Amino acid sequence: MIVEQIDVGNRLKNFTYVISHESDAWVLDPFDASQVLNYLKANNLRLKMIVNTHDHFDHIKGNDELVQRTQCSVYDYLNPTEIHIDSGLVLKPIRTPGHTMDHVSYRLQRNGDDKAFFSGDLMFHLSVGNTKHGGEVGALFESIEKVKSEINPRAIFYPGHKYLNANHLFSESIYEQTRQLNEHVLFEDELNHSLFLNTHNDELREKISSLKKVKLSNSREFFIYLRNQRDVF
Repeated sequence: MIVEQIDVGNRLKNFTYVISHESDAWVLDPFDASQVLNYLKANNLRLKMIVNTHDHFDHIKGNDELVQRTQCSVYDYLNPTEIHIDSGLVLKPIRTPGHTMDHVSYRLQRNGDDKAFFSGDLMFHLSVGNTKHGGEVGALFESIEKVKSEINPRAIFYPGHKYLNANHLFSESIYEQTRQLNEHVLFEDELNHSLFLNTHNDELREKISSLKKVKLSNSREFFIYLRNQRDVF
């Protein structure tokens, strides 16, 4: 089993992912169909299915051309079921509303153990998705709390966009002791270093409340404050 991260190179800094096993492939959130087709051809792969996290155009742009060129199927993420790749290897959907209210993220599991987590636009390196286009910040908070409790910390973290540098600058603007991360990190690195995933930390919340002269009474208020600040950064 191989996971290929395609850096699309567009203005929105999308990532597309190709999961392959033997001669079959599954693609997550295709933006540029030609990039996916070139990868499939170079590696002698047959595309079985397109899997989307949500319906924003930059996550489904390549769908129609890929279906036309490969006759692959399109996964119904609105009625999510497990995708069986091989014996013991499963792509398991997890409902994560917030960025959009029908957003779905995916756990790549082998024998029930998380090997990778594809977050879509639920979360990124050092940040979380916005809620400007059909989302709701309270639902986003609950989804983040959900994945924090469910995803194996040793799973490889694969976000939907390449926002690390901007998010690091934002984190430093809030709290200077934010550590720089690499693009390829484990989920536990986000658990340890993303402000958005540490809003339960009373000491951190009190420090930022004092620094920014705002009243942040609980984890939810802290999370909403961070998301509002990221929107205007």
